Amino acid sequence: MILLFDPDPPIVRIYIGSNNSIQQYDCEMTSDWAAQARNIIGNVEHVRGAATLLYHGGNSFQNSITPVTSETFEKINAAQKWLPESNEWSKRIAREMYRCLPGIPHFILCESAFFSQMPAEAATYAIPFSITQGGIKRYGSSGLCHQWAWEKSQTSLSPAPRKVISAQMGNKTSLAAIKDGQAVETTIGFTPVEGILSSMACGDIDPTIIFHLTASGAEMREINYLLSRESGFAALLGESCSYRDLMNNKDEPRYSFIRKILGYQMIKYIGAFTSILGGVDAIAFSGDPISESFLFIRDLCKEMEFLGIHLLAENYEQSGVWRMTEDNSLARAIGVDYARPQILIEQIKQNITGDEKK
Repeated sequence: MILLFDPDPPIVRIYIGSNNSIQQYDCEMTSDWAAQARNIIGNVEHVRGAATLLYHGGNSFQNSITPVTSETFEKINAAQKWLPESNEWSKRIAREMYRCLPGIPHFILCESAFFSQMPAEAATYAIPFSITQGGIKRYGSSGLCHQWAWEKSQTSLSPAPRKVISAQMGNKTSLAAIKDGQAVETTIGFTPVEGILSSMACGDIDPTIIFHLTASGAEMREINYLLSRESGFAALLGESCSYRDLMNNKDEPRYSFIRKILGYQMIKYIGAFTSILGGVDAIAFSGDPISESFLFIRDLCKEMEFLGIHLLAENYEQSGVWRMTEDNSLARAIGVDYARPQILIEQIKQNITGDEKK
């Protein structure tokens, strides 16, 4: 049995992987959360390993999957200021599991670690050095998905691509430029608000808009909520709107306009990332499920034929990977299902097996 803990205030999601199946439970973030978790887990004798998601590792985590030791909690402390509530819960969960489940491997799965070695010219904001020296920079996120997409491109395409753009499709779409396994650019910056518009967040905007709003009487807390929770698809539509809603209402004019904005921003970033990489060998689209994005992706690829993309008449699936382009395409496109809990639990199993072989 493998345990995966995902802090998502005000709840902790607990995934239990056992006998090739995964069950999800929600545990409230209250003073008795540990007792709730123990009741959910049940017989601890069957637990082979446990992992906790950490959404912002700051400069403390360079590896996406890190074994937990007594020093790990100090590393989380050092990164806590960047995402206080979520990181605090990651630390609490990891520490409690480390204490009450001795003798098994424990891991931290860090969403920002994949971008920790991003070039300084990509990570640095053009603001006073006294501020950037304090840690304000572009950290990226969703690294677990982007790193996995890179790995899928290596095992599914021949020859294996060196220059890959990973596109994670969903409520918070993000892109990453990857060269020889190293992330060199991403759309997400200091926080996930930066980058491509999402279901609730604005994406890239002129920061002086904030000053305009404060001059109009808005408080900073209100502005933060406005840009991160009341913008994006929802703001453009005038009501709640998920990525799935956007894909399922392609013929409705209001949704169609938002899709155009999303597509425009993605193509703009893909073009920029292609320049940074010095060309692109493959674009790996991921989603859960990726099939809901097929029509949208095909529309994007038609707009990017200048990259040497030649679409197949129909996508086809081979060994869990959807092929979208002809073999003679200069830039190949694939689609993969990113079933996050299942994939992360499988990665935990692989790390446990690796440790046992040492």
